[in-house]
Amino acid sequence: MARLSMVMPPFTPDYSGAAAVLFDLNAVTVLHDASGCTGNYTLYDEPRWYGSRAAVFCSGLRRMDVILGEDDKLIARVLQAVKEREPELVALIASPVPMVIGTDVEGIAQEIEERTGLPSIGVNCNGTDYYDLGAFKAAKLLLSRFLDPSGKVVRGRVNILGALSMDYTEEEMNEICSLLHDAGYEVNTVFPRGYDTKQIRKMGEAQVNLAISRFGFLLARHLEKEVGTPYLCTVPVGKRGKERLLKGLKEVCESGKSQIILQEDGIGSTQTMRQQESVS
Repeated sequence: MARLSMVMPPFTPDYSGAAAVLFDLNAVTVLHDASGCTGNYTLYDEPRWYGSRAAVFCSGLRRMDVILGEDDKLIARVLQAVKEREPELVALIASPVPMVIGTDVEGIAQEIEERTGLPSIGVNCNGTDYYDLGAFKAAKLLLSRFLDPSGKVVRGRVNILGALSMDYTEEEMNEICSLLHDAGYEVNTVFPRGYDTKQIRKMGEAQVNLAISRFGFLLARHLEKEVGTPYLCTVPVGKRGKERLLKGLKEVCESGKSQIILQEDGIGSTQTMRQQESVS
């Protein structure tokens, strides 16, 4: 019983969420692990992997690398990948072993940036948090590097936040985008789906952020704090769900106050952000 595990890592952990955020970017993404975590992400967590050309690499961490802390070997491998792929961005994502031994992935990313001249980020994941937290960590780092906080707000423009491949299929996202277009809204950025760094820069131009998942909610709160964009948090399931979405979106645009749809009843229950914070 002394070796009984009381807490198990999730099936889809934080490093998978971080990698999913970076998947559509022109980036070299390196999961710093021995191959198990990379395989878990590409084989089980990422439905877009098969047939894609995404540059997701494994660092090939081995026992002696862990013992000796050979970061130079990791950096050399990343530099070779950069030379071959010519990306716009480099991302180093930690996994359980690097976190146990205290690997400074942020410092390594900084050294890679100095040697390549490319924006480089280090995402501190540990393999025990859920994928939404890993996605949020990666998203915050991207926003800190690329978002233009001085962007002029355009009326009727909406960001869709939280469109992870773990949560929504391509068909479902197309349906949500069509719903907004038909209602007269302009979709600014679908994050993180089919986007690039230019679209990240202009995310501050949206009048409203539509958060459609737990990750999207975390990101929407962050953007409200950073650039003041109000948000609506809801999942548009079924006819009533879509009606609630459009009704809530209109109210947020008119009032400038964030709302979250808390429950699925016959009508739909909403609260302003101030009310929501009082019960969280």
